[in-house]
Amino acid sequence: PRLIVVLCAGAFPSLTCAAPVLYPGRIAPAVAGAWCRSGRVGIVTPIAAQVSAARAKWTADGFDPVVTFASPVAHDEMAAAAHLLASASVELVVLDCFGHDDEYRDAFSDLCGRPVIAVQSVVARLVGALSASTPVTP
Repeated sequence: PRLIVVLCAGAFPSLTCAAPVLYPGRIAPAVAGAWCRSGRVGIVTPIAAQVSAARAKWTADGFDPVVTFASPVAHDEMAAAAHLLASASVELVVLDCFGHDDEYRDAFSDLCGRPVIAVQSVVARLVGALSASTPVTP
């Protein structure tokens, strides 16, 4: 393969293989760090049980995260999460789950009034750019 993509935004150990491996859990903090001057980010995980792990990961990545949850399929949780992050003075919100798509991102941004990135979208665009410019080697 020309490229391997881990389809989860969590923390994963490095894999040893012949192709480059993209880790969304490393890409998202790099993008957020390029945007945020204060390090104050809002992180949205898909379930409440992941809040603690996400807080630890984003703190270890050098951020001052405000972490909440909202299922990508149960939109009733979106308003509560957006309200929390709107009042938390975050610079950027990261939808830290591959289930949160562009439509969800736009609705979330409208509700919280902050810039929002969806890990799914950021990684898809990076994969597209890399795939177009990576020669196939035998």
